[in-house]
Amino acid sequence: MTQFATSAPIVLSDWQAQLAALCVGKSFKRLPTKADEAWKYTALEVALQSIPVKSAQIEITKTPAFSAISQADMTRLRTASDAGHYTAPYDLTSMYCDVCTQRLSLDACTEIEPVLRHMNIQGDGLAMTHTMIQVTDGTHQVLIETVDADGTSWLNQSVDIQVGTGASLLHIRHYTVPHAAAVMTHSARVQVAKDGRYTALIIADHAGLQRNDIQIDLLGEGAEGQAYGLHLAQGDAHPDLTVLLRHLAPSCRSDQFVRSIIKDRAQSVFQGKIYVGQVAQQTDGYQLSNAILLSPQATMQVKPELEIYADDVKCSHGATTAPMDEDALFYMRSRGLPEQTAQKLVMTAFCAEVLDRVPDEAQREVARERIDAWLSIHL
Repeated sequence: MTQFATSAPIVLSDWQAQLAALCVGKSFKRLPTKADEAWKYTALEVALQSIPVKSAQIEITKTPAFSAISQADMTRLRTASDAGHYTAPYDLTSMYCDVCTQRLSLDACTEIEPVLRHMNIQGDGLAMTHTMIQVTDGTHQVLIETVDADGTSWLNQSVDIQVGTGASLLHIRHYTVPHAAAVMTHSARVQVAKDGRYTALIIADHAGLQRNDIQIDLLGEGAEGQAYGLHLAQGDAHPDLTVLLRHLAPSCRSDQFVRSIIKDRAQSVFQGKIYVGQVAQQTDGYQLSNAILLSPQATMQVKPELEIYADDVKCSHGATTAPMDEDALFYMRSRGLPEQTAQKLVMTAFCAEVLDRVPDEAQREVARERIDAWLSIHL
């Protein structure tokens, strides 16, 4: 959990001072920096310096229609945040004046599957969105979000998700931004009820800085939370996935699995934490990060954490970082495959193990096609 210092005066940089002026009437303090533990690997403010402090236009295409968030919704969220129920490091959308706020309720009568939403940031500047998603009891749905930008911009998003009893949500986010000066940050706060399941799949081939914060609270017995990530990074890309998975009820299961392919000067970050409360007996928590470095300058930063207060638990974590498997390449090349084809086969198999965990065959196939397209260009 990242805390903003309040005991000493905060000196804002020129860029932050401009942002504070734009957040008229809001209690803006500062953005997180590398001095904050949760942001030690990601220099957000440095990446933002070239972005003009003005509102950018955001175009959202969605089906079915999202509705507006009510004042009562916003009051409830602010109350929960002030009470410390959320540990996401910051949510600028609650401070910024020009925020796109939307609500989506998914129930058994929702006929459209999957639910689609595409966001495109047009031009330079800042765009903020805040979304509430409620999956009612017994409902099973897929939400696919794609994000793009064509300028020097910052898209900052926050989302609050409630998954009801016996319900499930597969939440796929795909970043396909070729603009290296575009910055994207996303903060998700998820609550899962008894026997519910929330699965997040992040596919990041964004050319710039992209950060996903996910906090999943397993509140009911038998709840499940899964956070899967594929970081495909080249150039100076900087994908960051930071996950806090809190077991707050008995007999819950969690799975965090991230794989990264990193080339050129790119840097991938995975910070994953499993928290097990005292009442959360018979917890089953798993966490793994694997990375392949394709150049000497490529970097992988991994920070796994376990915080356990129950005694009847099964939790594990692990991480590996290495170059491409030369033995596998030699095996395939000795059987007549060209080097580039052999490399692509190794990388495809590497990514497939993440996709195999996704509980939807149609979405697995779509993800495979996107990964294949990236590998065809960058290998």
